[in-house]
Amino acid sequence: DAALDWACQHHDYLEHPEIMDRVVDVYETLIDMGNPVAALNLGSMYYNGTYLERDYKEAARLYQIAADAGEEEAICNLGYCYYYGRHQEVDYRKAYEYWTLGALLFQNPSCMYKLGDMYKNGYNVEQNEQHALHLYFVAMNVCMSDDYQDDAIADIDLRLGTAFLHSDVLEHDASNALFHLNRAL
Repeated sequence: DAALDWACQHHDYLEHPEIMDRVVDVYETLIDMGNPVAALNLGSMYYNGTYLERDYKEAARLYQIAADAGEEEAICNLGYCYYYGRHQEVDYRKAYEYWTLGALLFQNPSCMYKLGDMYKNGYNVEQNEQHALHLYFVAMNVCMSDDYQDDAIADIDLRLGTAFLHSDVLEHDASNALFHLNRAL
């Protein structure tokens, strides 16, 4: 636990290569010992190209380790990997599976709004704008609940603001659109 805490605290010491080398070593050792948080964190470093050279395949492999252990963020991140085809060809079915898992198990708003996108666009599911909007509103409600910290709010607000302007399901409402779009900014 102490090694993981140290690595997490020093995860962003990018101006100190000797520390970053040690962070990577600690994560790799902990992954060998079965630590899913280390797999998630090292996977994020590969995915974002933070200190390490960007490698989507390695990121997905590490996210898979963490997701198999039930790490919420890894489950969501795998959805993104499959949706955007970062490590392989696009696979909307797999993206749907991971985001559904994240939404059901954790009420993860990023998973919810990305599922909404899938319904809005008809990716792996029958296109259904009403269901997409429902998922956007539920995701926003989760974000607005006490103590929930998530960077998905701006993405959700963008979708809701756009829907209030252009939806075939919602009544067009410029003031609600402006509210959500301003908050997205």
